[in-house]
Amino acid sequence: MNSPDAVAPIDRTIFGSHTGKADASDWVGEFRTLTVARVGLPDFNFDDDFLTRLQAFVVDVQQIAERLEGTVHQVLMDDKGLTLTLVFGLAPLAHEDDPFRAVEACLRLRRQLEAKAIPISVGLATGRLFCSNYGGLHQRTFGIFGQAINVAAHFAEAAQGDIVCDATTAQAVGAGSCSICCHISRSRGRAHRCWRSVRRQ
Repeated sequence: MNSPDAVAPIDRTIFGSHTGKADASDWVGEFRTLTVARVGLPDFNFDDDFLTRLQAFVVDVQQIAERLEGTVHQVLMDDKGLTLTLVFGLAPLAHEDDPFRAVEACLRLRRQLEAKAIPISVGLATGRLFCSNYGGLHQRTFGIFGQAINVAAHFAEAAQGDIVCDATTAQAVGAGSCSICCHISRSRGRAHRCWRSVRRQ
């Protein structure tokens, strides 16, 4: 099933930074400081052109991620609509300014999709996350686990067409790119301050 001849056509469609992370026979597990961007497209519905629009959207994200050396981690469709998870800081593409790269990627994506009349809601969070592949001998999935994943997802749901980030990301990026937005109460009764991401002048 995983013969080189079968995999080669797929590899040619994936940008370079998203391949070669680890050999398929390796078990990977480590804690890393990552910036996670959850991009939500609540109005992206099933219709006759769904697959064409989805492909164009994913390619747009891949191209931006490639330029800024981030990784497209996940694309999901559920009751909340279409969501995509973009991660900055995975090996071997870690940088000291990964929070800034993540914010910049989301700003570029919003500008690019606004030209196509596609609204997005984005939540970003930075934190220490566990990164590991899991599964069996014949099929494995790469997973990222930790609080920042949940915070980014919550912010994306509450962003209402904006781009917001947590305090850690805002402090790393600097006041020139993030200004205070609001307080958001989570379902567990805790309040988290978030910042609205704006372009540096």
